[in-house]
Amino acid sequence: MKIKLYKTWATIAICLLFFKADAMTIRADAAPQIGLDSILANTDFTVDVYMNNDDSLEIENGYRVAYSTPFAFFSTDNSIQNITHIDVGGEGPTNNITLLNGFDEFWDIYFEILGWSYDGNLPDSISITGIGLNAGWPFNLGEQLYIQFSFRINDTGTFCIDSIDGRTETYDWLFEPPSPDFNGPYCWTLICIDSDGDGFCDVYDNCPEIYNPDQENSDSDSLGNACDNCPDIYNPEQVDSDEDSIGNSCDNCPEIYNPNQENFDADNWGDSCDNCPGVYNPGQADGDQDGIGDSCDSEIQVINYFDSGPGSFYWAISLANSRIGTDTIIFLDSDTIQIIDPLPALTDDSTIIQGSSAPGGAHTVIINGPARSPGSGLVINSSSNYIEGLTITGFSGNGIEIIGATSTGNTITNNIIYGNGLLGIDLSDDGVTANDSGDTDNGPNDLLNFPEFDSVVYLDIDSSFTTYGTAANSAVIEFFEAHPAGDSTKPADPSEHGEAYSYIGSATCDEDGDFNYTFPHTVKQLSIITATATDTLGNTSEFCQNDTIDPGPLTIVGYTTGRANVISLWVTDPEGYYIGRDADDVLSQTLFPATYTEAANDSIKIPYPKSGTYIASVITETGAAKRTTYAVGVRIDGSEESMTVIDRGLPPEGDSDEYNYEVEENWHYINGDANRDETVNIFDITFIISNLYLEGPAPWPVNAADANCDLVVNIFDITYLITYLYLGGEEPCYLQE
Repeated sequence: MKIKLYKTWATIAICLLFFKADAMTIRADAAPQIGLDSILANTDFTVDVYMNNDDSLEIENGYRVAYSTPFAFFSTDNSIQNITHIDVGGEGPTNNITLLNGFDEFWDIYFEILGWSYDGNLPDSISITGIGLNAGWPFNLGEQLYIQFSFRINDTGTFCIDSIDGRTETYDWLFEPPSPDFNGPYCWTLICIDSDGDGFCDVYDNCPEIYNPDQENSDSDSLGNACDNCPDIYNPEQVDSDEDSIGNSCDNCPEIYNPNQENFDADNWGDSCDNCPGVYNPGQADGDQDGIGDSCDSEIQVINYFDSGPGSFYWAISLANSRIGTDTIIFLDSDTIQIIDPLPALTDDSTIIQGSSAPGGAHTVIINGPARSPGSGLVINSSSNYIEGLTITGFSGNGIEIIGATSTGNTITNNIIYGNGLLGIDLSDDGVTANDSGDTDNGPNDLLNFPEFDSVVYLDIDSSFTTYGTAANSAVIEFFEAHPAGDSTKPADPSEHGEAYSYIGSATCDEDGDFNYTFPHTVKQLSIITATATDTLGNTSEFCQNDTIDPGPLTIVGYTTGRANVISLWVTDPEGYYIGRDADDVLSQTLFPATYTEAANDSIKIPYPKSGTYIASVITETGAAKRTTYAVGVRIDGSEESMTVIDRGLPPEGDSDEYNYEVEENWHYINGDANRDETVNIFDITFIISNLYLEGPAPWPVNAADANCDLVVNIFDITYLITYLYLGGEEPCYLQE
C-alpha cells in the first residue's frame, strides 16, 4: 500500500549503483505493546524496522546492494497531531534513531539519513539510504532488527508508519516491483488507562492512582491535592526523606518518620525532632550541642572555655538565670577559663555547678580572674544553689560572694579557693562575719557561724593529727589547707580566715555540734588549716579562724611539801615508751621528744602527746624524809592545771604510786567541776548528791568531782565545795605553796 503525503519534500538526486535484491523482506513493529496492536499513551516506545536479505547473487567480497527506505509517520484519522522524538544519542536529526546489529557498517560507498520533515508535527517523514560495494549486506542472516525509532505520544488515537510514494524514483525504488512491498501501513492504537476511574486518563490525571474527579491542585505543582504530600506548598519533586507520606516542604520533622505530625508546643517543630518538645522554642537554640534545647535543658554543658559565647561558663550561668527550675552546669573538659568580663551573678534558685563533672574530676576546672576588671569571682544572689568541685583563683575581690538578705541554702562544697584579693567566701560582702551566740542572726546563708577549733590538736599513735571543735548541730565540716607547711608560695590569707589551697576531707558534727577529724599524713605539722560548716539546710559558712597544727604539750608536775627532791616522776605513754628517774635519781628515756626538768618540783614535758592513757608514777627517792607529802598536777595544751592528788603521803622507799591521765578530747577537767560546765557552782554540789544518793549519772572523769583530791568522791567533797562556795574555804584541790 502506498499513501500520498501532502508535504513538500526536498528533492535530492543521487545516482545509485545497485543490484536489486530478489529476496528481501521489510516490516515494522512497535514495543512495548499492551494488548493487540495497542500502545500506552504518555509512555516511551519504539517503532522497530526488521529486515531480511535472502539475495542469492554472490560476488567476491559479499553481496552488493543499494537501498533507500523513505518512511512516513502519521495518524490516519488525525487524532494524533504531535509526537515526541526521544533523544537516545542515536542518529538522525533528533538523535532518536538507533542502528542495530552492525547495519551502518554494511554501506561502504554511501550512507545517509535524511529527514525531509522530521520535527514531531505529523506527518513526519525521513529516508535512510545506503550503498554497499565491497562489503555489502550479507545474506542468510535471517530477519534482523536494524532500525529503531524512539517516540512518545501523549494523545490517544491511531498512529502509523508506511513507505512514501515520493516525488522521484531515487527515494521510492525499494518499494517498487520487483522489490518486496513494505506491506504498510503498520498502525497501532494509543490508549488511555484510567486507573482510578475518575474520568481522567492516567496520562492527564494529576492523581492517577487516587479518585479525584475535581482534579483540585492548590499549589499548582502538577500533583492534585489528593496525592500531593504537601498540597498547599509548591513541591513538584515530592521529596519525602523520612517516608512518612508528608513532603519535606511541609513536614515538621522532615528527617524523622512522624506521620501524625504531633507538635505539642506549636513551634513548627514536631515532637519527634523538637529539642524541647514541651517548650515553645522555634529557634531550637542548643548552645552546648547536646541535642537538648536550651529552653528545657536541665543539664547545661560548658564546651567553650573562652570568656563568653555559646557553650561558655558565662553563657551557662546566663541560661540558668533565664529559666525556672533546677539547672545543672557540667564541664566537658578539664581546663582553665580565663575570665575577662565579670561573670553574671547567679540570680535564679536551684542551680548546680558541678566542677567534678570534668574528665579530670574535682578542681580541674579553674576559674581564673587575673585578666578581668576588679570584682569577685562567683556572686550568688539567690537560694538553694550548689557549687562543687571548682578552683576559683586570682580575683581582686572575693572568691565566692553571697549577697541578698533572703539568699539562703547555698552550699559551697569541695572547692579550692585561693589567691583572691579579699575573702575566699564572704557572706554579705562585708568582710569576716563574726560568730554570734546561738547563731540567731539573719542574712545571706543565715550568716551561719563558721566552725570553731578547740585549742587541743593531738598527734595520734600513727603520727597523724586529730582536731576537735564545735559548729552547728549535725553540720558537715569541710577541712582545707590554708597554708601548707614550708610552702612560701602558698601563704595564709591576711584575714586569717582561709583561703583554701587544697581540700582535705570532711566530718559531721554530732547533734550537739561537736566534731573531731583526724588529718591524713599528707597534712604536715605546722600547716595552717581552715574549715567551713554546712548546716542541714544547705547553708555554708565563711572560712573559719585558721589554726596551726601544732599540738600543745602535756606537762606533768610533781609537788612536795616541806622538802625538795624527795620524789621522782616516771611517765609511760600509750605505746609503752617512757621517760623518768628512778629512786636513785637516774634518768631513763625511750620516749622522744620529751624533757625531764629536775627542780624544786620535778616535771615532765611531752610536746606532742598521743591519744590514749598516760601513766604517771611517783617514786620515793632513796633517803627521802618519811613525813613529806606530795601532789600531782597536769596541764595540757596550755590549759588550766588540774590536780590529780594532793597531800598524799610518800609511797614506801623503792615503791611508786601510779595515776592515769587520758589524752582525749574533753577529758581534761577543772577540779570540782563535777557536771563539766566549766564552772564550779551549786550545780556541781547537786550533781554529786544526785550521783551518790539518787542514782544520778557519775562524773566523768571521776577526778572532776574529787574536790579535795583524796582520790575518792564522797560526802567530804560536797562539804568541801559548800565551804569553798559559801564559807570562804580554799578552792578545790588547793595546793599550799
